[in-house]
Amino acid sequence: MAARLWWDTWIALALTLPVFAVEMGGHLVPPFHRWVHMTFGSQMLGLAELVLTAAVLAGPGFRFFQNGLPALVQLAPDMNSLVALGAGAAFLYSALVVLVPWVIPEASRSLYFEAASVIVTLILLGRALEARAKGQAGAAIARLVALAPKTARVVGADGAVSEVPIASLGAGMAVQIRPGQQIPVFVVMNALRLRRFRASRVRGRWA
Repeated sequence: MAARLWWDTWIALALTLPVFAVEMGGHLVPPFHRWVHMTFGSQMLGLAELVLTAAVLAGPGFRFFQNGLPALVQLAPDMNSLVALGAGAAFLYSALVVLVPWVIPEASRSLYFEAASVIVTLILLGRALEARAKGQAGAAIARLVALAPKTARVVGADGAVSEVPIASLGAGMAVQIRPGQQIPVFVVMNALRLRRFRASRVRGRWA
């Protein structure tokens, strides 16, 4: 799951960077904006941005539409629905400007392809980071659980000591704890028989 998210994130990022550079780079560096438009032409740039953004939405970002639109139809919108609506609206409006510009007033013919692709890319990045954090937390818990003893030494009524699985322990059993051994279960410890235990290893209450 996490590996697939990271793969989709890198693909989305690679497709988004050119769109972002053309649109936002032109705002930050006006000479770059003029050079790009004079070299390639506004129509060609618009078509290129349309193709790249469509690839982002239909590829890495398809999961948002696949999960978000049905939730929206069922009147139970979630985060996927918000991303699908935002990115989809930005893409469709920009596509109209590029393909059928005469249906949009001239003063409103702006492209928002970079908004659609950046939204999807950032949400994917956030989910990839969240998945990695969950994986690391799960691995840490698994390592902690693995440290727990699997067996315990039980002292029988005749004083004989036998090693049994933790699952077979029950209330009233006497458990022998050897020096340096982890305490396998929550126990009631007899102060008269307690010797030198590290305080960090003792979990329970005094008898």
